[in-house]
Amino acid sequence: MHTRGIFTEPLTLTPVKFRDHVLPEFFTCTAYLIDNQGMKVTNENFKTFKVWSIEIILKASKGNHVEVIRTTILGSRKYDGHTMVTTKSFDPVGFGAVKARHYDLARENRSRLMAYAVQVAIQSNIYKKKKDGGHSWEIGGRKDVSEAELTAVSKSVADSAYVRLDDAFYRDFSEKYLIAQKTTGTPILELSNTEYAGKDSSTIQRWATTARRKGFLPKTSPGKASSSSTRKKGK
Repeated sequence: MHTRGIFTEPLTLTPVKFRDHVLPEFFTCTAYLIDNQGMKVTNENFKTFKVWSIEIILKASKGNHVEVIRTTILGSRKYDGHTMVTTKSFDPVGFGAVKARHYDLARENRSRLMAYAVQVAIQSNIYKKKKDGGHSWEIGGRKDVSEAELTAVSKSVADSAYVRLDDAFYRDFSEKYLIAQKTTGTPILELSNTEYAGKDSSTIQRWATTARRKGFLPKTSPGKASSSSTRKKGK
């Protein structure tokens, strides 16, 4: 999934504390995704592709919990940038049909999109309290947030998104597992230290076993040990 742009806007004025940040209780996120149809995307050709988009409405609640209230998928069209605020009604002219691959990608990347939405909202929707006690938001602002904090935010959102260990979870887990396997050779150890910090290796190993059973990870060869490591963290 290649993104062309991700934008968020407050939908209501009420602020909700999320970690050490402030989010609108309800906010929208529009993600423009490159419709490359399996073709390789490079820095030279990405502007030649059309984009399809996912529009979601999210609700932030106390306890660092975020959930999706509504999802809308729009078919491919030429990318002309994002209009932050408009009073025009929706014009379907210029949009292509929504394909099965769009639905699949939206489902498989649900938690990732939620994490992107919260990260962008934290960075670009700046909360201001009025002198009369009311609330306002600066749209399109810029708040500097460290990479470490953005990673922590992403993990927090993913934890709240995975209300059950469904196929969407195992697809996302398998993608992260394969990346860790390729880059470090010890995916169980790597994921327990990064993406799923706080989860012990036996839990991650169990997820990997289930992912293999579901066909999201390749099966290991008979007699071949898993590419996890028994060395302790920090060694």
